Amino acid sequence: MTEAKRGGIMTERRVPKWSGYGSHRLGATVLLRVRPGRPPRCGTTVPRVKVQGRSELRRRLLPRDGELFAGDVRVRVRAWNGDPGRAFLIVTGGHLDTRDVLDADEARRWLPALRGAGFADVRTNALASGPAAAFSAAGFSPIQSLVLLSKQLAGVHRARIDGPRVRSVTRRRVLWSARALRSRLVACDGASFPGEWTMDDASLRDALAATTVARVFIHEVDGDVGGFLLAGSTGDTGYIQRLAVDPRFRRHGIAAALLSESTTWLGSVGCATVVVNTERDNAAALALYGVHGFVAGGTGLSVMARAL
Repeated sequence: MTEAKRGGIMTERRVPKWSGYGSHRLGATVLLRVRPGRPPRCGTTVPRVKVQGRSELRRRLLPRDGELFAGDVRVRVRAWNGDPGRAFLIVTGGHLDTRDVLDADEARRWLPALRGAGFADVRTNALASGPAAAFSAAGFSPIQSLVLLSKQLAGVHRARIDGPRVRSVTRRRVLWSARALRSRLVACDGASFPGEWTMDDASLRDALAATTVARVFIHEVDGDVGGFLLAGSTGDTGYIQRLAVDPRFRRHGIAAALLSESTTWLGSVGCATVVVNTERDNAAALALYGVHGFVAGGTGLSVMARAL
């Protein structure tokens, strides 16, 4: 259905409507008007969907890319990087060991919608034991085990070190003014984490949006990104979201310099603690974080998955 308005053609599409505090009701629809070449504009009811791209409406209907749950934690779904048949559930706040924010029945309710959207299997981000237990009761199994490390920043002063030069870039600039920079960051990440765990542009955007404040610390080598660290903070807790160093430039102190600069910044914005997770068998990463004062704690994190 189309209508003429303000000299342009408005395209109307029906998309699923969000109802209730956090649940998705199948079958209900709301009209979403989109002007070609412009961001989507909604009518009286706004569906809680994050549209990928500013110039066109994503053709896949919800919940291919939308919010499934909103409360003490938020759950959003999108396709897994490089595999459109795999759903990726992004549980914001899932690293917190809060056992009552999600239950197995809630997780089970999402499965028919994901199947209907064409996904063959589903995978979560890293979850603490509480949320992981809820997904386990809904038929999910752990496929990756991570250790959670933390460091107290209160009273810690920056130690001046001679090493690789690091510059920092604000989240706003990375998101809106530096598409070429994002491409170089993704390329560095792909070299550092080859295979299914590498980040794409959507994953980078998700990581940047996961915290209240975020900044990217970068070391460049002849115009290439030799390494980067994505850090963010929410409240008085800082997060090392991603640390990647191109294998060609490793063992030159790049990771140490990135970690030093980022923790200093996190302390300057009021963080009392900084946390990071890594695989239990990643000896190099565990040694790096140990040298910089990070210690293991809690029960660790798990990535959960199941077939649909």
